[in-house]
Amino acid sequence: MGSFLIRGDTSTNRIVIGDHINGFGFLQNVGIDQHVAERGREEDLFELVNEYQDHLGIGLDEPITGVFRGNGMEVHGASGQAYIHYHALSEDGIYLLLTPGMVYDISALRSR
Repeated sequence: MGSFLIRGDTSTNRIVIGDHINGFGFLQNVGIDQHVAERGREEDLFELVNEYQDHLGIGLDEPITGVFRGNGMEVHGASGQAYIHYHALSEDGIYLLLTPGMVYDISALRSR
């Protein structure tokens, strides 16, 4: 649903930034990955946000759903996490973890 298309390489199970990078664009300057913990891709969005520093990377474990209302992303699911990557955090090699019930303000880059 993001404006940046993230794809997984089926042979290595890593994220690929390929020649087709335009996604649906419902969320501008956002790339979304899924199956994060299940495929060991917790740190793969660093490449996206370091190369495209105005973009936000959102990773979701399989049981997690991000519901977007206005500038907020509500995290839903019985278990798992959402991973928030953006350049200011990724310079230090860290990302923000959200659990079910938390809300993330995309415009302010902080959880509420």
